[in-house]
Amino acid sequence: MSAKTYYMIAVYALVIIVALLSMLIFLPLTITDLFEGFFITPFTNSAMRETFFFIFAIFVCTSLAALIPFRSGDYNIGGEGQLLVGALTGAFASGVLHMGAIAILFLSAVGGLVWALISAILEVKLKMDIVVTTLLTNFIAIRIVDYFISYPPLEDPTTELEISVLLPARIPVYCAVGISVALLFFSYFLIVKSRWGYETRLQGGNPSAAKLAGVNSQKLTLGNMCIGGAIAGLGGGMLITGVIVALNPDSGFLLGYIGLLGAFMAKLKPHFVVLSSFLIALFWIGGRALHVVGGISMSISLFLIAALIIATLLTEIIGRVL
Repeated sequence: MSAKTYYMIAVYALVIIVALLSMLIFLPLTITDLFEGFFITPFTNSAMRETFFFIFAIFVCTSLAALIPFRSGDYNIGGEGQLLVGALTGAFASGVLHMGAIAILFLSAVGGLVWALISAILEVKLKMDIVVTTLLTNFIAIRIVDYFISYPPLEDPTTELEISVLLPARIPVYCAVGISVALLFFSYFLIVKSRWGYETRLQGGNPSAAKLAGVNSQKLTLGNMCIGGAIAGLGGGMLITGVIVALNPDSGFLLGYIGLLGAFMAKLKPHFVVLSSFLIALFWIGGRALHVVGGISMSISLFLIAALIIATLLTEIIGRVL
């Protein structure tokens, strides 16, 4: 490994250590609590272990949903909305049409694809900034979910809570992990080994050279956004078939946005997404485990993820300096 890589690993380690030490200083926790919260409870408690691997699989999806369009210069900030719309279409398939898990995951992917395609078309046809459109469609997706779960057939008539009917279809956790691993291999060969990936990297790295080489930038935008949207939507399908039993507007809270962090931690390289997603999922579930072990608010997960954001920004600075 190069000296720059060692520096980056050291920065992540240092920031994480400082974050954990600050928790020991400012919160009523011991080193034993931290060790149990991050390395024992998430893997010995069967329910928490299953949730950890589902969340890992979802973070792989949302990270790849950002990474693939980013490599062609199409900054897809809409993973949150694409995941939510995928979860919504999957909820219809599960709670209303009572379809099987495979059909639910497929329709979830279609929902995410269609939602991403809207922003891609606005970029290609109307030259609207894709960052703006994908960001705004996140908020629109929340309101759409809010509407559909407030009225039949998705509304739950047995409660006043703002949730959908129960979603009975379930998938085993190994299926979610297996799908995420398959997506990692697919993304690696798509970006690194295929002609499509070569054109994607050329377009993202040097649009002028790509244009001179005859690369169709509009085709890449539409294609990569559709692939990213479908993967994010698939993450939404995993959410409703593995993590939650009813849909609400906060179901995918921050899962899409944190996927951006996973992509940047991986330096936009598909084969590193497995490491970034595992670390983020560990902090996400570890915060909830600390709630069980030490009675700490579950929002401590966001503090730890904020530390990862700081580390990622510092590594970018170091990468530019060295």
